[in-house]
Formats: sequence, C-alpha cells, structure tokens
Amino acid sequence: MASAGDYLHYQRHYRRIVVNLTLLASDTPTTVGAALVAALASHTAFIQLIVVSVTTDAAQALAFKDTASTPVLVGATPVSPGLGVRRLDYGPAGIPLTEGKALDMTGVAGLAGQIHIEGYWRQTSPLKAQNAGQNGMT
Repeated sequence: MASAGDYLHYQRHYRRIVVNLTLLASDTPTTVGAALVAALASHTAFIQLIVVSVTTDAAQALAFKDTASTPVLVGATPVSPGLGVRRLDYGPAGIPLTEGKALDMTGVAGLAGQIHIEGYWRQTSPLKAQNAGQNGMT
C-alpha cells in the first residue's frame, strides 16, 4: 500500500493527470501549449511534476500558469535553458491551480524538446447538476 508521500498515491486516489507533448522549434508554445491540462468544473488541478527536456536551445523561456484572470504561475524555465533536462518538482501533494482552470504553457517559438507533466484533479467544491456530465459523473 502506498504512503501519502507517494506521488502515485494522490494520482490513484484522485483523477490522474499525465501529459506528454513534443515541442518543435517552429511551434509557438502559447498555441500548442494552450490548455495542456484541461479545466474541470468543481475540481482543482494539482501539478506535481513538470519535466522539460530541451533538444534545441534558444534565447527563449517557457512558463507554465493557469488560465485564471490573475494566473497562478506554476513555474518557468530560464531564458536559454541549455540542452538537457529541467525538472520542476512540487512534491507528492503538488501545487494547486485555481479551481476550474486549465494549465497553459506560454512562450515564443525557438525552443524544442519534450514536455512531461504529472498531477491529479481533486474535487474541491460540490458538483452542480449541469457540470455532472462534463466531469464524467452522472
């Protein structure tokens, strides 16, 4: 049995989030990274881990934030991060986004690599009848 300090404990107990994205140097991160993690009504996404594996470096940075009117900044790479792996680790409990909001990646074209995100959705307020179908609940 997993302990509460285990990443998978939270992912199995709640609704698991796993996202993998290939970012090409010609891609605009703001376009391909829109709603990397979808929004669910009455749920909060908790981001546990973001791994950016840079294969083409450029004088650009990537930022990860939610879609709220005042966004929660989850993390960012440095400008010109260099080739290799950048790991943003928020521990097993993760960092919460604003309830009902998605996770976006922003930046400009130039960097290329692989993006991996892990986390979980947790219901944080009562479901309303009109939202029950959206969340896969009936």
